[in-house]
Amino acid sequence: RLWVDIDWNNRNGEDNINGQITFKGGDKQIVLSLSADRAKGMKLSNYKGFIENNGFLTMHAGHFSRQNNSQPRQWKAIKGLGYTENAIQALPLIVEGNTKIDLNAIKTSGAFVEYDFYSFTESNPSVTIFALPTHPLNNNHSVRYAVSIDDSPLKLVDIRTVGRSEEWKQNVLRNRAERKIEMPFIKAGEHSLKIFCVDPGVIIDEIRIDLGGLKKAYSVLPETLIKE
Repeated sequence: RLWVDIDWNNRNGEDNINGQITFKGGDKQIVLSLSADRAKGMKLSNYKGFIENNGFLTMHAGHFSRQNNSQPRQWKAIKGLGYTENAIQALPLIVEGNTKIDLNAIKTSGAFVEYDFYSFTESNPSVTIFALPTHPLNNNHSVRYAVSIDDSPLKLVDIRTVGRSEEWKQNVLRNRAERKIEMPFIKAGEHSLKIFCVDPGVIIDEIRIDLGGLKKAYSVLPETLIKE
């Protein structure tokens, strides 16, 4: 038989509430300490976006907060595609292009999707983006996108693989192309992540933001809390 005891302290209106849950079974006992911040809960009561959970955030690419299209380029959500079944693809699939790009021009007028998120932890976050392992449409393109947090300088990412490289083999086996991008320092509070179109055909599936607590996972992680 398992017994559970719950005890909360500081119940007289203070913002910080501490307590513990005690699990008892047989001759064993496990105590789990808990804490809650009433002020943070009140502040986030009307917040719409992703919220940090134990040092990380996860989001499905198709669940962006907003998007900005720059004709003719755009990200388009494709239901049922990818591990999350909420992937986004860079369109249109044009064959014309140039492998040389201008990041300043992309940041100023490029198409992007944006994800609002709230962090409790100050850190230099790393953003891991999982895409489908596609190839360039032709020699005019690669397989690139660009990332920024809070309008910081763009980080250009290229997931192109060459020949039957070891990276290509791993991508095919897991049906994912993974990139980890180190981002500038952020404080606790509200932020936004932007992912910009660069090359057509790129398909992004899942996004994880590590603030110091992300653990390795075999497949897709559940999204951290999002308010509709």
